[in-house]
Amino acid sequence: MKLFSKLVVSVLTCNFIFVPTFGAPLQNSVSTKAAQYADFLINNRGVRSVQYALMKDGKFIVSGSRGINSIENDLLVNTENMYAIGSISKMFTTAMIMNLLEEGKFELDDPVYKYIPDFAMEDDRYKDITIRMLLNHSAGFMDGNIQDSFLVENNDSRYHDNLLKNLKTERLNSAPGELSVYSNTGFMLSEILIERVSGLPYTEYLYKYISQPLSLDNTKTPEDNFNMAQVVRSNVPYLPIQEFYEGDQIIDFPIEIPTCIGTAGIFSTAEDLCKFSEIFLDEGILEQNSIDLTTSPEYLRGIWPDNGKNMIEYGLGWDAIALEPFNKAGITALFKGGDISLTHSALIVIPEYDMSVVVLSTGGSSTLDMFMGAQMLIDELVKEGKMQPPTFTAVPSLIAPVKIPSNYSKYNGIYSNLMQAIKIDIKGDRIELSMPDNPNFATQTFLYQDNGIFKDEKTGTLILQFVDEDNGHTYINFKSKMRGLEPFKFEILSNLYQYQQIPPNPVSNEVKTAWQKRLGKMYYPVTLHYNVITNTQGLPSIGLPDSISPDGYIFNLKVKDENTLENIIQIPVVGRSSADMEFYDENGTEYLKSNQIIYVEEKGINDLLDGTYVIDQDGYAKYFKASNNDTNVQININGNGSYTIYNPDQICIYSSVLDPDGTVKLTPGSLILISGEPGTTFDITKNVTDVSYKN
Repeated sequence: MKLFSKLVVSVLTCNFIFVPTFGAPLQNSVSTKAAQYADFLINNRGVRSVQYALMKDGKFIVSGSRGINSIENDLLVNTENMYAIGSISKMFTTAMIMNLLEEGKFELDDPVYKYIPDFAMEDDRYKDITIRMLLNHSAGFMDGNIQDSFLVENNDSRYHDNLLKNLKTERLNSAPGELSVYSNTGFMLSEILIERVSGLPYTEYLYKYISQPLSLDNTKTPEDNFNMAQVVRSNVPYLPIQEFYEGDQIIDFPIEIPTCIGTAGIFSTAEDLCKFSEIFLDEGILEQNSIDLTTSPEYLRGIWPDNGKNMIEYGLGWDAIALEPFNKAGITALFKGGDISLTHSALIVIPEYDMSVVVLSTGGSSTLDMFMGAQMLIDELVKEGKMQPPTFTAVPSLIAPVKIPSNYSKYNGIYSNLMQAIKIDIKGDRIELSMPDNPNFATQTFLYQDNGIFKDEKTGTLILQFVDEDNGHTYINFKSKMRGLEPFKFEILSNLYQYQQIPPNPVSNEVKTAWQKRLGKMYYPVTLHYNVITNTQGLPSIGLPDSISPDGYIFNLKVKDENTLENIIQIPVVGRSSADMEFYDENGTEYLKSNQIIYVEEKGINDLLDGTYVIDQDGYAKYFKASNNDTNVQININGNGSYTIYNPDQICIYSSVLDPDGTVKLTPGSLILISGEPGTTFDITKNVTDVSYKN
């Protein structure tokens, strides 16, 4: 394991930071427009910095950057600053897989275990997972513990190293190939596949076969030895801790290191990513047949909403193989986005005109980056007469509602996704949509327009349909048009299964009695990495509700027995990060295991007392609770570890990952988390006198 030290940026600083406001009419220059689009995001959408580039016929016609890199050092971002590009890393992995395919190392429809013999799962269907399924998100993985790979200035590879061991105890959420749900695990397995088949570490293969031939000098992974001062800095992502760290002392958030390299772990620049995209525009690194394979409509191989158009249409690696509004104009545009906690990214490629655009940002989202990048391409294509300015589709008016057919009564009931449950009540010529678990939610009404179509009664712009799919599930399909706000003058279609009907699940009195003993309890994670970025934002605890739903579910998970909650949600695209929950007792303390993360019940929290505490060989974190008499705490660490302090609302108010030394003021009920490698010690002293507080 390697640790990055705190960065000291020794560069020339600017005397001031100024971002122009967006308001004046856009100029004709594509470059000028791009700068103004970036300024719009910065001034109106909470974005801190934007870097962008547009390439055509192998030459840059736009390259620029706007906004702040470092507050601490008064630095503006520049075109050579590197960003963590998130899931655009998956396109590098896809290119590497296709390269090995051309070398005859395997076939796309070969089973994965053939090349990774130690890949096995508790679910015997894993043998049906093919290499293609890893790239088109249809392998069926649960895919919920990726958060443990996003670290703060630490490139510990344990997530990669433990993946195969962890998969051995997991089941699949759906049959391989049945449906496509965005999967990080599939690309982590692809990373391992590349290493096993090529005999090279992923980072070395990337350099030898991608970065070096394309002269991608500013494209690196956490395993490379490079100047981390090149990586753009971000603001503190969460408000309560932001108020502290950007209050009396202005500081930039440390660098987020995604250690899931083949999934989201590559650092790059907008210019380098445009050069990388040439792989998918012209033969060179890949042959045309391989390029074409990546753009095949993989999403149609399994269950898909309406078999129709959507903003998400998976190819191999690509999020969308026919992005709007280009598709409407008869132009094929390929899209891949990326989001991690601090940075976001969008890559759009138009093979027909040998064009690509990249937008990278801190703050915001990949969707905002996509809108900006798409508008840059539109401006250039319109200027050259290859595309007409997009127009907004007129919304058909609502017609008088008609009586709903009697056989629609089967659609009454509870529907759920991984986040929430809704209730559908069919009443004459309309349906009412409510949220039983959220009494503050205003019931929505949809009017029946005939032919299976319901529209919301207020605007008529949101379409609802019930769909009985081949896998036996019934889904609610929502359709709408998402319009870009000024200055992004186009719309894209959202056509997604959002909810799945869940059947009643009778729960015996014996099972109910067992659950009554734990309902209402809180459970706290003990196995997350000590430098995981999640801990610096809010405590990722799990609080059980006070009761089992009338239909026999908790958290939209099926109550299977006295100790198990089972996920039954199988929704294409939006069903990601699914998880079962298993409760078990160890030495009189209850633990919860969900997607390889272990949580301890409240009983495992100790009173805050002075002393030296050691992380045991199991590596479990320890928790302490401040009493009404505890005013502050000082903690010294000996070894690799960290401590984090949360207020009673479990919001992070201090993290040693961000600022390692000092005494922290406490409020009654504050939680103190210490975590680290086995053997790391923490010397805790509370109620220290004559101190100045860090918070």
